Amino acid sequence: MERGAPDLSSGSWAALPSHMGEAAQDSARERLLLAKTQGNARTRAAGLLLTQVYAQRFARSELETKAAAQALAEMQQALLALARGSREPAVASWAVTSCRDDVDCRARAAAAWREVEPDNAAPWLLTLENMPESPGRVLSTIARSARYAVYPGTLAGAALEAMPVDLPPYLQKRLLLDVVQVE
Repeated sequence: MERGAPDLSSGSWAALPSHMGEAAQDSARERLLLAKTQGNARTRAAGLLLTQVYAQRFARSELETKAAAQALAEMQQALLALARGSREPAVASWAVTSCRDDVDCRARAAAAWREVEPDNAAPWLLTLENMPESPGRVLSTIARSARYAVYPGTLAGAALEAMPVDLPPYLQKRLLLDVVQVE
């Protein structure tokens, strides 16, 4: 175990003193998200996705859950706009991730990804999820695709780039675990 890092092997974060446990995590998350509001499109997109995830995961009441759901739609639209505007394939794939089980959102995000990477089979395969008509054209495009790329680890990489350097290592690891669970 690293020096100064709390031993969490047998307990929860709630068992730690506030300045090292949940309050420290909350503060670290806020700092990471603040860092992600600045920078290039990729950094901002990662911030939007993480903000969405944290809002849903840490909602403490029904009112907060409803507010998170309302903010979710706004963040998804902003992420789709960034995906189209940035022309970054990873950002386009994150837009799909942000949609979760929302079929209409996933269809719009897959379309944005196809615009960014028409030669990638991955967004075309997503198109098959809710095709009302014959999939022939899409299957033909998939067969002609030059590659299949999904960008694992890119969100964690973007989080690492924006990670406040003065955060203790145990908090940096905790935030990265949150991010890896999204990917």
